[in-house]
Amino acid sequence: LFVTMIRILHDRKMKDFVTLTRIESGEDSFLPGQKRTIYHLITRRVPHQAFSEAVLRYMNNLHLPYKKELVDYQGSRISRCKFTSDGSLFVTANYSGQIVVYDTRTKNYTRIRREAYHDLFPGFCDMDISPCDGFVAGCTIDGRVMTLNLSKPEENMAFLSVNQQQQPRLHKLHYSPDGKAIVALDNLNGLTFVDLQSLLLTLRTVPRLCVAFDRSSCFCFCDKGGDCIFVGSDSGMARVLDLRMEFGERKPGSMTMHYYGEKKKIMSVDSRVSISTVMDGRYVVTLAKDMKFGVWDLRLPKRPVHDFEGNNSSAERPTINNSVMVTYAHFSPILPTDLQCYFSPASLTGQRFIYSGTVNGSYVLIDPVTGRRLYSKRVHSSLIQDIAWNPNCNEIVTTGWDGNIYRWKNYGVLEDDFRELENFIY
Repeated sequence: LFVTMIRILHDRKMKDFVTLTRIESGEDSFLPGQKRTIYHLITRRVPHQAFSEAVLRYMNNLHLPYKKELVDYQGSRISRCKFTSDGSLFVTANYSGQIVVYDTRTKNYTRIRREAYHDLFPGFCDMDISPCDGFVAGCTIDGRVMTLNLSKPEENMAFLSVNQQQQPRLHKLHYSPDGKAIVALDNLNGLTFVDLQSLLLTLRTVPRLCVAFDRSSCFCFCDKGGDCIFVGSDSGMARVLDLRMEFGERKPGSMTMHYYGEKKKIMSVDSRVSISTVMDGRYVVTLAKDMKFGVWDLRLPKRPVHDFEGNNSSAERPTINNSVMVTYAHFSPILPTDLQCYFSPASLTGQRFIYSGTVNGSYVLIDPVTGRRLYSKRVHSSLIQDIAWNPNCNEIVTTGWDGNIYRWKNYGVLEDDFRELENFIY
């Protein structure tokens, strides 16, 4: 009876996730069984505007990027790439210690800045852009943090100097959602909190965050407020930590919730920032070392949600001690580095898809609602460690270890677009 009740709870939570994804992707804006023409679609648009946001997200999901275009060649392995929040700039970091900035407002991406540290420099392993789009922070392989001011081209890249003599080696970093601090993972299985206003470094090894043999591998903020973070580890176990109880003025104690669902190392993680603030911070996506994508429900620690495979075989129920619904991607499990995975932009697609690079030089899109997988053509001669989706227009940029940067767009044919509009169902 207990197992039956748990499975009923799984189905309900999975239904919540599917319903939320369909609503935010615009799929529920069209009722089945009634075909409408372009005239009905246009006359029912939002007054004094083009189309509603739900219709635009639905159209973007129907016309996914599939045509490639070479943007640039850097001659070095590219480790990270990101768009600014408005999509006007595209920033990359490579293993040669270079940060390259591109202007995306031109027809072809224009390289406007290229900064490098002229010293014995091991290169960047992680990079993030501030919420104000004015600064870039990069984490080097030897554990140092470097910053770059995007608004002042005359300033060079510099190390982040803090009032700490023995600064631990860092390997993952993120700006806080308000942009006032940088939170990073260190090699001591702790969290490093850097206040950018006072440059005060707070080092705190969080109790029960990780044991001695379980190294923290990645983390992300769970919601827009930035109060909670989701931390993955090498063992596949995950933790959710409340920063207000660790770094706040009052420290009543540690609050850590544990989640189980992966058997291999969690390489990357991304949170689902819902359009509706009520649903914000409930789901995160992870990519394990065995190339298994998992969507976690943070409301159920140590509880299973759902399980489905990428192939057409029947899905098996996960164990009771599981908090993840999983889709399998059949790639080579031998990975020389950690790959990144993300939810698609909320403004364009309603976060309908999960996307990531692969080891064979292509990228993959996964629909967690249906389990469908879409692969791009193989254009990179090596693996794609990071990938970015422009939040302003429906295009994807892939960066590989071969040094090439490709932009993927859906140019479309006018007749085909009108034919798709006529087949819309209201």
